[in-house]
Amino acid sequence: MLRFFRYFLELVYPSRCPGCGKLIHTGGDLWCWQCQTQVWNPRMIRSSCTEHLSGCYTLTDYAKGMRKCLIDLKFNHKVSSARGFHLFLEKFPWWDSLADFRVAIPVPLSMEHARQRGYNQTDIIFEDWMIKQGKTYLSDGIIKIRNTVPQSQLLRNDRRHNLEHAFPCQPRCIIERGKKCFLLDDIYTTGSTMEAAAKALKMAGASEVTGMVMASKAP
Repeated sequence: MLRFFRYFLELVYPSRCPGCGKLIHTGGDLWCWQCQTQVWNPRMIRSSCTEHLSGCYTLTDYAKGMRKCLIDLKFNHKVSSARGFHLFLEKFPWWDSLADFRVAIPVPLSMEHARQRGYNQTDIIFEDWMIKQGKTYLSDGIIKIRNTVPQSQLLRNDRRHNLEHAFPCQPRCIIERGKKCFLLDDIYTTGSTMEAAAKALKMAGASEVTGMVMASKAP
């Protein structure tokens, strides 16, 4: 009966690839093969090992259908785009080697941006997945106390200064000494945001902080 119901839904509401809109079969992956191969590129970003961040993984390239999905999620309020992200989380090849990272914390939005958007896009991407994997997910483990100029609008040398003291740890976010943390974000650009947030987590007690983002242009 359940199989028949799913078949009926597929006939009435056929699934479409979140990247290009092409009709696809629900029995397979959510993304069409072409869109998957255009963006799937898991890696440790070469420039991501910094003073407080032990590197950052990206699952995909910030291009083509992934760029469209992230823009829709962040700026067009298309929360339904999130269904397309779990495929890449499932395919990520190094979960076993990261099993001792038991705490996951998203990079926060400023209070103003959170009010405007109504949600943190990083929660939409990662929260359900991390909880299902048994991670402790602290959606407000870090707060951003002031608005900053978007990093994309600044020169490289100005980006770190722009984020100084912008990520104090919330008082309740005291991480047990020795705990390793995932620091999560939607996109990695220069790493300045990740480094500032990782510093806050180290001050709160984390022994190691490793980043993970859905997409990046960085090699």
